[in-house]
Amino acid sequence: MSLKDKILAFNKPEVDEEAEREKQRKKASYNSKVAKFENGTNLVVKKTSVAAAKAKMFEDMAGEEERMKEAELRKEDFKKKQEAFKEDTAEEGGEETNESEVAKKKAVFEGEGEGEGEDEDMAEAVERERRREQFLEKQTVFGQ
Repeated sequence: MSLKDKILAFNKPEVDEEAEREKQRKKASYNSKVAKFENGTNLVVKKTSVAAAKAKMFEDMAGEEERMKEAELRKEDFKKKQEAFKEDTAEEGGEETNESEVAKKKAVFEGEGEGEGEDEDMAEAVERERRREQFLEKQTVFGQ
């Protein structure tokens, strides 16, 4: 055997490309039809190479500074909104304490004519006030 014959032995044989494409098309069609009856056992897993992962890492590093700036802006915006919300709740809390004081005094004056129910109403009003104050304290603690 000459050198040329040895080289030709390792080369691919002549293949009809059109027939090969048609064969591949039919095989792909058949596989897609059969795939819906299988439970995902022949799923194609897309593999990523190490080189592609490294390239993606360097691409991500380029945009990292921009993402950090955006994150800082979002944090600042959130803190501003949080402060505005705290101010709103503080104003509402002051109004609630005034209302609760009025309710206590009202309960004291309205309960004078009843006699027996006066102590119970007063205790109930004091209990409600105590619960409201506890709620406001917890709200400020968890709000921070």
